[in-house]
Amino acid sequence: MPWSALTTQKRDVSVAGGSTGGYLVATDMLDAIDTLRPWSVSVRAGISIVPGLKGNTTFPKTSVNATAYWLTSESTSVTPSTPTVGQMALVPRTAGALVNVSRLLLTQVPQTEIYLRRELLRTIGTAVDHAVLNGAGSNEPVGVLNAAGIGTTSGTSLAWAAVTGMQKTVAEANGDDGVVSFIATPAVRALLATRERATGSGFVWDSGRVDHLTWPRSKWFACAL
Repeated sequence: MPWSALTTQKRDVSVAGGSTGGYLVATDMLDAIDTLRPWSVSVRAGISIVPGLKGNTTFPKTSVNATAYWLTSESTSVTPSTPTVGQMALVPRTAGALVNVSRLLLTQVPQTEIYLRRELLRTIGTAVDHAVLNGAGSNEPVGVLNAAGIGTTSGTSLAWAAVTGMQKTVAEANGDDGVVSFIATPAVRALLATRERATGSGFVWDSGRVDHLTWPRSKWFACAL
């Protein structure tokens, strides 16, 4: 009997029992189902990455700009002004994840190393996202939500006026409107996808974007923290 006969609807050999054909059925091992966590939603949102750092680092920043004047004539003296320069200090933090795996598993399942590498990278990516957005300090960095001087608004009562207010705040702080990004949990995203900007004008979360007509490159990313 050809092997093809065992895979047609007219086969006479039963595979229900081992001795009647079941032992001939191969068992295929598929890739392990992933946990669907993002690698790093904050990196995809456009945060600045500074590679190659080793020790403590400081970045200079301008806290107060110089002042410009319109002159009454070309001979009018310009009042001097001095920008205020400060610095921002960065201190290294370390995060890690460890998975114990046997040599036998690595030998018998060639995809194990690929799966573990992907799983560890996604685990660290989630840890980085939590630190960037909601880090409490101490062993982990201080996240945006816990940084001093950061404005906040409630997601449960967030309306269109608050969204435009956040964009206004970024613009007034000399932020680049063209690369504004929004990060939300899946629950907040689902809520805003059903909340109208105004009656009949579309939703706050619309087609995966916020205010996509004015800020075409702004994005929302689902991030479970």
